[in-house]
Amino acid sequence: MEAQRELETAFGNQGLTLPPKLLLFMEKASHGLEGREARFAIYRALCSQIFDVEQSMARAGPKSVLMYPPALLEYIRKIHGGEVAGGSGRGKMIVTLETIALMKWC
Repeated sequence: MEAQRELETAFGNQGLTLPPKLLLFMEKASHGLEGREARFAIYRALCSQIFDVEQSMARAGPKSVLMYPPALLEYIRKIHGGEVAGGSGRGKMIVTLETIALMKWC
């Protein structure tokens, strides 16, 4: 699959290895969903895993915005459609490919 090869290359270019369970993790998060719903289910699952928080956190609670590496976003978009959106420009990429490579994905 081209999208997977491109993601593996992005990790490799930084001297990292694509975590074997990451793709399965994202597939499980988006199971049965398509398009926008699938993408946001993946983003929510990634956020939960990274912050190690419950997905049931109240919407009125504190808000955090994670900016994911472009290679990861591109992979998700190739699998589930969608286009690159500009965003607010107020964020900072705090999740790097290295962060993702070092995490334990269940």
